Amino acid sequence: MNEDAPTEKMPKLSSLPREMEMDVNGSETVNPTSPTIPEHLPLPGSIIRNVLKGDVETSGAQFEHKTLVSSGNSAATTDILIQMPALPMHAPEDKRVGKKALYAFLIVSLVAGLLLGSIGTALFLQRAQNTFNYANQPIPKPTKGVTPAVTITPTPIIHYAYSFEDGQIDGWEPQVSPGLTLENSTKMAKDGAHSLLITFNNKAKSTYPHLSAAISASAPHAYQTVYAYVYVTSGKNVQGKIYMLDRNFKGYYPGVYLSYLTTGAWHRLSYILPSGFQGTATRIGLEFTGTNATVYIDAIYWK
Repeated sequence: MNEDAPTEKMPKLSSLPREMEMDVNGSETVNPTSPTIPEHLPLPGSIIRNVLKGDVETSGAQFEHKTLVSSGNSAATTDILIQMPALPMHAPEDKRVGKKALYAFLIVSLVAGLLLGSIGTALFLQRAQNTFNYANQPIPKPTKGVTPAVTITPTPIIHYAYSFEDGQIDGWEPQVSPGLTLENSTKMAKDGAHSLLITFNNKAKSTYPHLSAAISASAPHAYQTVYAYVYVTSGKNVQGKIYMLDRNFKGYYPGVYLSYLTTGAWHRLSYILPSGFQGTATRIGLEFTGTNATVYIDAIYWK
């Protein structure tokens, strides 16, 4: 193309003749193959027509008419050059984007599910294998001719200080308790076949029937516990407790209140001698209260 060819401005036309769609040599109409129009590209008449109709954006475009002389042909050809910027391309929204995202999510979910399933299967197989190995372990057999040693805890032997098995009252006597009676009995017994039977009827609330006995040998001392079993067959509001006298004949007892004794059962009364208890005990006693009471006493000891 000769850049020195004369140039003249072409006015904007309302329409172009059909002949401008073909060059002077009678060539066919050239149709564009791409919507992108490069700068300084010669345009055939069909594109010009579309521009004039408003189908192509022409903002800032310049139209020039140039007469070009071909080196191989003396005849001149006329064409139209359009100076215009590159047209912005607006790609339509791809409707497949949503489907691609959905497919990607489904694939990721499937992979995660397969991974978790494989981990769970591995743990299950490992646990089953451990259980199988444990179940198949050989059971140890005892060695022939060897008898396993059996440890027997011996039952502690209680030496009762008063069990009344001799058929006597063993030195027990009432202490300022009018109406209290006592005797050896075989009707009830905690140890052996004998017990001490007492009856009393405490009419005055300020008096408490009680009885005691002297301790001759192996008397208890501080920090030891004294026990006595009692059984109530009849009576109303029957209560009782243990008391002790130290070497100075000072009395000790477990608090002010007595223990309630229901009928039809053996009750074990107890008392721990305090740290201030002087020496060994000289006497042991039982104090009661209640009306029309019948009580059995047996198995008195300390340790």
